[in-house]
Amino acid sequence: MFELSDGSLHSGFVCAVKETWDVPPKPNIRGIRARYGGSDLALLGIQQPRIFVNQLRFRFWGGRRGIPLEERRAFYAAFGKTPEEILPVKFWADPMLVTGSLTGRLDGFYRLIGDQASQAERWGSTNPRSQLINPPISL
Repeated sequence: MFELSDGSLHSGFVCAVKETWDVPPKPNIRGIRARYGGSDLALLGIQQPRIFVNQLRFRFWGGRRGIPLEERRAFYAAFGKTPEEILPVKFWADPMLVTGSLTGRLDGFYRLIGDQASQAERWGSTNPRSQLINPPISL
């Protein structure tokens, strides 16, 4: 379930992630968080949250390329709401259906910056410039 900032609820899905998602599989391999510059946002890259509205599906994690501007504009248009009415978005899964890391918060659209940084951007439907929510993390 996804809850918008205005309190409205929408269906969606996230990938099931073990609670031990950041434990390295072997001692000589870095955990996922460490590979993303120590950012807790790395979990979103595994969960891949998706929300449904008006028979459309929208994603928040865009990997290295990010979410294209057209998709971000379509997201706000589908809801007919401003970024302030939508974001932040809280999400959770039914613990009767799945176990693991079941909750999260979305402050915008996410992408990787370089090899070790995550960032959230909040885009208005009419303003193509981004507002940085979480600055890049550098080592």
